[in-house]
Amino acid sequence: MLLLRKGLLLLVLSVSWHRDGAVVLSSSTFPWRISSSHISMVSSSSSHVSSTVDQADFVCRKLRREDSPSSLVLGFGSCNNQKRRQTAWHYLKDVDAFLFNGDVVYSNSQDVQGQAEAFEELTKNPFFQRAHEELLTKMDCRAVSEGCSVHHGIWSTWDDHDLGINDGGGGESFGSNNLQIDARLANFKKYMHPRCFDSASRVLEDRNGTHHSIDFHVAHNGAARVILMDTRTHRKLHAIPSFGTLSHIPILGKIMPIIGAGSRLLAAHLGWMNLERNTLLGLDQWIWLKHQLCNNNTKHYTHILVSSIQVLTTNPLVESWGHFPIELDQLLDILATCKPSHVLIISGDVHFSEFISYMFLVHNNLLKTKDGHVTEVTSSGMTHTCGNNIVMRKICSSIIKFYSKHRNNVEDAFIVEKSFGQVVLDFSASGSSRQQVSQFSIISSQDGRVIYTRNSTLPKDGSVLRAQLADGCTWGVLSTQPNCTAEVLLWDKAESFASTEVN
Repeated sequence: MLLLRKGLLLLVLSVSWHRDGAVVLSSSTFPWRISSSHISMVSSSSSHVSSTVDQADFVCRKLRREDSPSSLVLGFGSCNNQKRRQTAWHYLKDVDAFLFNGDVVYSNSQDVQGQAEAFEELTKNPFFQRAHEELLTKMDCRAVSEGCSVHHGIWSTWDDHDLGINDGGGGESFGSNNLQIDARLANFKKYMHPRCFDSASRVLEDRNGTHHSIDFHVAHNGAARVILMDTRTHRKLHAIPSFGTLSHIPILGKIMPIIGAGSRLLAAHLGWMNLERNTLLGLDQWIWLKHQLCNNNTKHYTHILVSSIQVLTTNPLVESWGHFPIELDQLLDILATCKPSHVLIISGDVHFSEFISYMFLVHNNLLKTKDGHVTEVTSSGMTHTCGNNIVMRKICSSIIKFYSKHRNNVEDAFIVEKSFGQVVLDFSASGSSRQQVSQFSIISSQDGRVIYTRNSTLPKDGSVLRAQLADGCTWGVLSTQPNCTAEVLLWDKAESFASTEVN
């Protein structure tokens, strides 16, 4: 493994580049520290925020089932190549709704037409259509802002292959005129976002992104707020722009994703951060997200954050929030400040499945999770994985085993099989002291076999740490960790976005 890492470093050193001197190299100072003027954000009273921002965009009520009146079963998955066998859709009979956490399709080409063709192919697939029709019978849903009924059972956000460019993002420096981000967004929403049943108008058509939220109500016992984030529309360049965006070129394109992974490894080891291009969500989405989390802190809610890329991983080879440490810190700061109840993160993208248990702040004490708390579940690889053959399975498994710091619990497994995820939320208990008991499963998308399952109790106040340890900080994927001192704070807390008042 050491030889593999060194080989990747040498490979990328020979071909990597960066633009405009924006990359900052430092091992002794905080490599991405910026002044508060760079990150001061508008208050929650901004005109960007609508009057319904505190509410979910959609409200769904589970149609009563005698076999499970007080539970909610959510399926979730990603990396679904529409040209491969769509067998996963056969095994959703117990699922009340399905969450697509990115890579819904793989665009047929990098142009907008190829993207549209991919969605057309998926939505006309008879297995997909049958599964969607069955899911429509499970929930009664309404769009809050439009006040209309919607028939929808598969809720989706997008990732790079839905966008149409491997490792790509809407903030790429070659500009939206070439990328045609608006046209790509319109295609995604046309095929994957709900319509009003009575008028057929597209809900949230004017929103600049694929992000949206749903409140799933189960009998009178509880509810889950699912928040699907958009990590692509506004995402800007990594410190070393990814060569993965060149994967469409003939012959050499096949190795470009590997070189892209190597460039991320190099940046993480050297502590390179791009101070001008570190945005993942965009300002409007950050404000929306904070309202969704901070103004809904009722104890009977479970909060599920859906990110197309991993949030808490320490694996530098993959795309993740860890490559944008300011954004990662801001998200964890919001969770620590607002303390939304029963938080779970769902992610995709990496072509394997994984359970991540992180640390929590309990009565101001920093504790590792010793009681099975799950913080993040990654489900990736509905139609293909990083281990599609014996050789790749061994290589992929070795790399995943090597980067294991984020798997803090003995039950934190990883799975390299074609699969999708399922979580059963039990709302049978009531009252402020209720614990959210959940059962997680990774299910084979080839034969419906349960590959792995575990039970967990989601933390009651969900105040995830900003990854602090007694002897320093763990900032995502960076190998060189900054000291946890006042000198390296991201911003003055008086001006912190996460500490702005929510009305």
